[in-house]
Amino acid sequence: MKNLDILDCRRIIGPAYRLAEAKVAASDGIAPYDEFDPFLALASDRSPGWWEAYNKYKHSRYADIGIATLRYSVEPLAGLFVLNVLHKENQAFLVEKKVIHATYGPSDAGIINALAKSNFGTVAGYRCEAKSQLFDHVFRRDGV
Repeated sequence: MKNLDILDCRRIIGPAYRLAEAKVAASDGIAPYDEFDPFLALASDRSPGWWEAYNKYKHSRYADIGIATLRYSVEPLAGLFVLNVLHKENQAFLVEKKVIHATYGPSDAGIINALAKSNFGTVAGYRCEAKSQLFDHVFRRDGV
């Protein structure tokens, strides 16, 4: 049996989660830092830059110290944030903890219902976002 790599993950979960479209903004709450597309490279059948940097650093350590950048540390964390908020089994808990919320309108039950009716976004009409102390992700709107 073959060991799975990041490109296998792209083929398996990419179409359902549409990870290549996922964007995450990083901010300290006052000043925005940057916006990340942690999985954008998967759309073109490549590995993300942070994945390549991690593997190079893991295997050669100090020979490639220049690739160990802050960006390549924060971008995979942004990707992990997106994976956690898109995972259906996490969403009700994250709504309860106010990590996922709607910018207007529905109650917590309405948000959970809107998220449940979509594959990995929210139904049209609701603008839902997930926000932590560092990251912010706006769910895409799917037609129903």
